Amino acid sequence: GGFQQGGRGGYPGQGFQQQGFNGGYPQQGGYQQGGYPQQQMYPQLARVQIRVENCMYPVTTDVLSQALAMVAPAQRVEAYPSPNQTVTGVADFADYATADSVIRALNGKSIYPDCCRVLLNH
Repeated sequence: GGFQQGGRGGYPGQGFQQQGFNGGYPQQGGYQQGGYPQQQMYPQLARVQIRVENCMYPVTTDVLSQALAMVAPAQRVEAYPSPNQTVTGVADFADYATADSVIRALNGKSIYPDCCRVLLNH
């Protein structure tokens, strides 16, 4: 049983179960390239919304930071446990192009084999 814990441990009261996440997610499938006019109005914003599904292991701020840093280091990362074996959060990057490259590289990938699927969008 159980899951491996790194040096940090899990969230208080978390109840990860050994079943897959059944819910849908509006952004799953593909990533659409194109212009984002709201970013032209606010070029300093480089925030990425994060959703991690099917979390069989703890996904902490440190875990997300390390995963994102495989493409580019984030200036700030926050992670919040959510119901149904999910974690939600945000990450701020130096600029919009960097955030966009992280989304294109990691969206739909898993942090661990067969679990912890990362869904990213602006």
